[in-house]
Amino acid sequence: MLKIIHGYGSTGKGGALCTGLQKSFGLRKKEGVIKDSIPGEDFTIFNNTVLSLLEAVPELRGDPDLNATNEGVTVLWLK
Repeated sequence: MLKIIHGYGSTGKGGALCTGLQKSFGLRKKEGVIKDSIPGEDFTIFNNTVLSLLEAVPELRGDPDLNATNEGVTVLWLK
């Protein structure tokens, strides 16, 4: 697991870095380089991917960004 802190941008709709990284992470998943990426706003216990990640890495239950809907971070699930 790797947490990327990229910020969200000041426009209110995601800055170039945030959107570019999200796109790149999606491509890395399709290529099989990473298992998955989870945007900060989806890093909640109500997301099935997050529940699977928490099962694999229980220490993440104490992560301050869990359930914080932080759009300025992305969690990468590495292979």
